[in-house]
Amino acid sequence: EGCVGNIFIHNPSAFDIDGDSLSYSLIDCAGINGSPILNYTLPQTFSTININEVTGDFVWNYPIMQQQVNIAILIKEHRKNSYGNWVVIGQMIRDMQIDIAYCTNNPPDIISTDRICVEAGQVINFNVTATDINFDQIDISATGGPFEVTDSAYFPIPFPSPGSVSSIFNWETDCSHIRQQPYYVVFKAEDNGNPNL
Repeated sequence: EGCVGNIFIHNPSAFDIDGDSLSYSLIDCAGINGSPILNYTLPQTFSTININEVTGDFVWNYPIMQQQVNIAILIKEHRKNSYGNWVVIGQMIRDMQIDIAYCTNNPPDIISTDRICVEAGQVINFNVTATDINFDQIDISATGGPFEVTDSAYFPIPFPSPGSVSSIFNWETDCSHIRQQPYYVVFKAEDNGNPNL
C-alpha cells in the first residue's frame, strides 16, 4: 500500500543463482490471455514514475489521488556469449497491484549501509535500523542474493518494536561467493499504522 502525497518505492528483489546480469523495465500491463490492454498508461504522478534498470527499484514520486493501479515489471536475464556480446537468455514479468489511500500515517525510514566491496573471506557485518516518526510498531526483514547461496548471510528478525527496531546483517564470505555481478539486499520495514506502510 501507499499514500497520496508520499513517495512509493518497491523492489521485486529478483536474484539469479548463476550470477547472470538482470535488468528491469516497466511494460504495459496485459489483460485476459495476455492480450494488450487498450490505452494502458502508467498512473498519474506529481513528478516521476520509473524503475531503476539495474537495481529494480520502482519509484513513484508521488501518487496524487486515491486509487488502485496495476503495473508490470519485465525482468530480463543477460549473459555474455562466446563473442563477448550480451544476449538475453531468459525473462519473466512481475504484475502487481498497488493500493493508494489517503493516510495520516508516515512510512518508516531505514538507515543502513549503501554499498560494500569486500574480498572473499572477509566478514560483512553492519547494523540496520528502522525508525517511525508516528511511533508505530515496526517489523524489519531482509531478502536478496546473499540469503540464497550456500553459507548464506544471516539477518535475525527482531521482535517488532514501537518507534525503532534494529538488527545486524552478517555474512562470512568465501571463495564460492565470488561472481561477476554484485549481490543486492533489500531491507523492508513495515509499521502497524493505518494503513501498514
